[in-house]
Amino acid sequence: MLELSRPARPQGAHLRIDPAAYQNFNIDYFELVRRVPWKLTLLSLTGLLVAASLMMCLDRIVRASL
Repeated sequence: MLELSRPARPQGAHLRIDPAAYQNFNIDYFELVRRVPWKLTLLSLTGLLVAASLMMCLDRIVRASL
C-alpha cells in the first residue's frame, strides 16, 4: 500500500488573511474620507453637472423630434 506524503505547508496557507491588516486598511480608508470631505463634494457637484447636461441634451432631442 502506498503512503501519501504530507505537504510541506498546510493547505490554504497562502489564502490566509491577516485580520489586523484588513482592519487597519478599513480604518485608514474611513479616516481618509472623513478628513477629505471636499472630494465627496466635488464628486457630487460633478454628478449634478453631468445629470443636468444629459437632461438638456434629451430635451433638445425630444423637441427636435416633435
